[in-house]
Amino acid sequence: MDEVTSHVASQEVVNAEGIACGTQDGFIHRNLDPSQQQIRLLKICAGNQANIDCDIAHFNFAELPPYRAVSYTWGPAEHTTAIDLNGLPFHVRRNLWDFLHVAEDKFPDTWLWVDALCIDQDNLEERNCQVRLMQYIFGRAEEVLSWIGLARWGFGHSDLLTMINTGLYSAYSARHDINDDLLLQVDKNDVLLKRQIDDTRRFLKFVQHNYLAIEMFFAQSYWRRIWIIQEVRFARKHLIIYGRTTITASKLNQFITSIRNRDSWKEWHFPLTYQYAWAVLNPPSNVAEFSLSNVVLTYRKSLCTDLRDRIFGVMSLVNENVRIEIDYGTSAFELYFLTLGRIAQTEWIHQTKETIRCTGDLKLALGLCADDADDIDDSFARSFVDHAIRCRPRLLTLEKWLGFLERRAKKPVTGKSSKKSGMRESHTLTESITYPPMKASVAARIAASNARKYFDRV
Repeated sequence: MDEVTSHVASQEVVNAEGIACGTQDGFIHRNLDPSQQQIRLLKICAGNQANIDCDIAHFNFAELPPYRAVSYTWGPAEHTTAIDLNGLPFHVRRNLWDFLHVAEDKFPDTWLWVDALCIDQDNLEERNCQVRLMQYIFGRAEEVLSWIGLARWGFGHSDLLTMINTGLYSAYSARHDINDDLLLQVDKNDVLLKRQIDDTRRFLKFVQHNYLAIEMFFAQSYWRRIWIIQEVRFARKHLIIYGRTTITASKLNQFITSIRNRDSWKEWHFPLTYQYAWAVLNPPSNVAEFSLSNVVLTYRKSLCTDLRDRIFGVMSLVNENVRIEIDYGTSAFELYFLTLGRIAQTEWIHQTKETIRCTGDLKLALGLCADDADDIDDSFARSFVDHAIRCRPRLLTLEKWLGFLERRAKKPVTGKSSKKSGMRESHTLTESITYPPMKASVAARIAASNARKYFDRV
């Protein structure tokens, strides 16, 4: 059976099972084969003007057809619209519906990978497994499609990417006015310098005239999503879609580079927020060698629906030896200490101001300071870090730490302070961790009580 016939046959089987797995309320995903490394792909069916109709199929990872992977923001959960998957209704968020509506014309008869549709989001085990494969899913795709969203018409958006894509900004007409202080005086005999300054003038005129459209494009929430970092990083080819206009990532990068390289840009009083887009399109060449703390803290303010993705979403960017297993069954509290322990045991040799700042930034990243700022006491976190550093190379988990705290809390306070100021007694309980004898039980009792309520809650 040839590849095309195999794909068609596979599609027919999945269609039948999709209907069998459906309910009166709509489509339900059929489980992926656990004995095979599989993913789902979907194809938008042409010809249905009334509704978006898609076919979805299972494929073994080693036998994938050519496909494109879609990078996008999920958007608000309140606004959903129904599409058809294998003939059954399935609700998607509005931003994804907008993409599918555009893709129906731009990418007919094309296999697509879209996480909201190709991953059963209600199946925790599958979700964990598929998210671990995302680096390879986007790396194997023949092209990554970055869906920025629908353009806001009326501000020159419809022409902006077209002009950037075709390089028209380099020959922008002088009929548009520009600030007098940007007009540079040059020696007329210096032809090369005059040409360079003329190019700068044209570029600045273009930016000034189209400022609002450019600013709106770079201000789109897409550029700040956490998952875009790895989705784009491993792309073979990268196409950016804004409304119904497309531009290659290389063309857009040239435009952003032109903004960064203009010395006269400093004189403008309305700076563009292009930095996020620049960081996405120009990742460091050795990003895989970044430390876990560096990557996590760099992207701690990135946008995501689930705040735990601020950790899970950057795991493909660090060395495999320090990665944290992606498991959405892990609470934010547990993930905080798992990440903090991994950083402490692989990067730190003692506590510093930097380690203290990291513990606070990590709490903010995971939303543990939003409504319950006292839930993780600073002294509790510092004690945990101290223990993690001292007991390396053994991996410290929160369960082990809690066990130590509870045993230490029950230990009677009978010891006497050492004659030498600052000396600490060793406890055979942990072999390496030490505490001031008169304060250890009190601190441990408070910390254990603090931690135990989280285990009871989760």
